[in-house]
Amino acid sequence: MKGGELVTQHLLDLGHRQILYFSGPPTASSSAEHMTGFRRALMSAGLEPSDASVFLAGFDIADGEQAMLRALSEKTPFTAIVCVNDAVAIGALQVLRKHKYSVPADVSVVGYGDGPMAAHASIPLTTVRQPRLDLGRAAFQLWHQKKKRGNLPTQ
Repeated sequence: MKGGELVTQHLLDLGHRQILYFSGPPTASSSAEHMTGFRRALMSAGLEPSDASVFLAGFDIADGEQAMLRALSEKTPFTAIVCVNDAVAIGALQVLRKHKYSVPADVSVVGYGDGPMAAHASIPLTTVRQPRLDLGRAAFQLWHQKKKRGNLPTQ
């Protein structure tokens, strides 16, 4: 949640007021948390979050391309896009480039993950680094606690 809020606040600080959010599946906790932070930052800036600024994108490059094409076809005004991950951001960047948008001059695009994909994007990508090792440790600790309590689902 905090990541979505911080990245949206960063875009607001740069002067953006028309920010889109490209979400992953609604069942993914990262999508819901990022969107909560996105909406919270907009409200803190006195802007009303709109469902028209949120596009379901999934998690891969093709999903980012499709979300960007939908935003363009719906003529949704935007100057910045927050993407659920780097793959979606790269998909959005590819469509923007094909439609002659200049990034970051015309549009700012932000992803999450800061993995190898972001480092090798054809257009430099602003991305939120996630501490993968810390996330893995936290996931293991949660799993271990549930196992000790006998709260793991059986198949």
